Amino acid sequence: MPKFNQKRIIPGTMRLITMVCMLCMCQFITAQTKNFQGVVKDSKGNTLPGVTILETGTTNGVSTDVDGHFEIKMNPGNTLTVSYIGYVTRTIQTNANTTSLNIILEEDVFLLDDVVVVGYGSMKKGEVTSAITSVKKDNFLAGMIKSPEQLLQGKVAGL
Repeated sequence: MPKFNQKRIIPGTMRLITMVCMLCMCQFITAQTKNFQGVVKDSKGNTLPGVTILETGTTNGVSTDVDGHFEIKMNPGNTLTVSYIGYVTRTIQTNANTTSLNIILEEDVFLLDDVVVVGYGSMKKGEVTSAITSVKKDNFLAGMIKSPEQLLQGKVAGL
């Protein structure tokens, strides 16, 4: 009758048991995450594209598409931070029963006065170092206009 080498069988068995346990733990951890989907709108019912939706305390985040829709995979019970320039940031608590979210953002009236949109981003009004001017929509239609460039010509100094 052949003798079994216990030194070879036990470590191999332990590796197999360890691998099975790790696979079970990985499946248990990933089974807890769910897909949360929804749409982000303003107070008038218009969808908002490019809204940042971030799982609070992590780097897990998405942005809404052109129609304001989003989908994020996360654990139920965690919170979402929803932010958009010119709107009040909201924190939303998720749960396992609701995976569809309809989020309404309110305009931040105080913030809108202090934000200046420039060609490559946005900054606070006090941080702008160049000249700023505004043209009202009534001034656009004054005069003969043959091209889009002529909309601003003569209405903005130095242009």
